[in-house]
Amino acid sequence: MLKWVVYNFIIGNNDAHAKNLAILFLDGKPVLAPFYDLICTQVYPELSKKMSMRIGGEIRHEYVHLRHWERFAQEINVKEKLVIELLKEYSISIPNEARALAEDFTRLHGRREILDRVVDMIHRNSEAVRKYG
Repeated sequence: MLKWVVYNFIIGNNDAHAKNLAILFLDGKPVLAPFYDLICTQVYPELSKKMSMRIGGEIRHEYVHLRHWERFAQEINVKEKLVIELLKEYSISIPNEARALAEDFTRLHGRREILDRVVDMIHRNSEAVRKYG
């Protein structure tokens, strides 16, 4: 679940909420269903700029800083170091993957302005995370 929260934050999905999670029963055991509704809502000006779920008490994406992630870690009873390491890892890997996927898509289907905006937003969010220190 922690990875889901960090991933949604970096891709700019302000509409990530618990209703986007589902549980399947495989062989009578509950498991998380594959994630869905993973979209960069930040590029759509008509959608809310507030996040559906708070990070360490903050609901505005652009105001989330390291102290909010540290508070979030405490709230979910996870070591702060784990959260910070995941933020660092994802702030590097996700923008690289987004750029590669966008290039593949463009080769197959042509350039789409919205895709450029999504990739740029992911890069901006990742840069902000890397500035945490």
